[in-house]
Amino acid sequence: MKTNILVGGSFHASFLAQALLNIHEDFVIYTSAPRNKFGKNSNQYEIKFVPLVASIIQRITKFNLVKLSEQETILFDKMASILMRNCDVLYGWAGFSLISAEKVKKNGGKFILERSCPHVLFQEELLSIEAEKLKIGCTLRSRSWVQRSIDEYTLADFIVVPSSYTYNSFIERGIPSKKLCLVELDRKVTLPPQKYWQPEKKEFVVGMLGGSLLRKGFVYLLEAWNQLNLPNSRLILKASEKELRASPIVSNYLNKIKNLEIISYIKNINEFYQRCDVFCLPSVDEGFGMAAMEALANSLPVIITKNVGARDLIESQDVGFIVEPFNSEEIAEKINLFYENREIIEIMGRKAYQFTLDREAQKLKDGGTYNRKIAKLYSSII
Repeated sequence: MKTNILVGGSFHASFLAQALLNIHEDFVIYTSAPRNKFGKNSNQYEIKFVPLVASIIQRITKFNLVKLSEQETILFDKMASILMRNCDVLYGWAGFSLISAEKVKKNGGKFILERSCPHVLFQEELLSIEAEKLKIGCTLRSRSWVQRSIDEYTLADFIVVPSSYTYNSFIERGIPSKKLCLVELDRKVTLPPQKYWQPEKKEFVVGMLGGSLLRKGFVYLLEAWNQLNLPNSRLILKASEKELRASPIVSNYLNKIKNLEIISYIKNINEFYQRCDVFCLPSVDEGFGMAAMEALANSLPVIITKNVGARDLIESQDVGFIVEPFNSEEIAEKINLFYENREIIEIMGRKAYQFTLDREAQKLKDGGTYNRKIAKLYSSII
């Protein structure tokens, strides 16, 4: 059976490639990313370059061509549909695959769609409401793009999603469960030496990182932190201050809160986690949330919302707390619990590290959950 993988960029296509190598699948990747983005095993399979034209022009000229992102994605899809070989299965990333999928389906093939984010209508509604709360503009996708996304969902034989959060957004929008395949992103994490709690440490540090003002829920953590006003404490945000200040509400908190540090860049992300006692990811929209898994690998208990997909992996592990999204009161309550009971940080931190150790050992043993579920998906196609 022949598979064509179609992906603008790289995303986690290297993990898919490894899963297909494990089951000896014949596949070719059609991508805009260079080979080095696909890891050390990329010499074991064929990669064909398909350009994202506007992105190339933007890098050369420094002009901002983000408004052309929809058009360049469609062009990428058109070029790929011409260049790609005949196949039995097209495994395409959402937004990049409609034209190519129509061609494959017309020839009797199957179409698997990869969609990490929630259903496009669910997500657009959620982010519109959030933009109104934050008093910032929200550039929504064009109606033709939304329809293109829905057409991909309709055409797909299977839609692969990384979490119950994303899965449920499709169910709520009428996509049948038999079409959905939940495959958690079982990415490898860098495991530093185990961090031990220091009883003599005076300062209590909470950390958060993220790149999207609308999706990451910064405002709810800032509301909680401002409300608590804890002595000998620090909140560290790894984020763009410029983007944060795009919201007057968030900017007001940045001006008010004194025990706050914003880091725009850090070379080794584990250094960021190692400075923290607790990690908080208060996202309102997070298909998976790899940062939560990285925090656990650094022996940190976590506070995440129910809209963070990684909760599927950790909600039964006693390595942190899962709170309602949009709820600064609940975030404040959990932060204060850690602040008042420092021994919980040590207990949960040890469990977080052991949880990560066990997961990494399982991956070495049998390839991990991701590989097993991809293999199961392919066995159902044959």
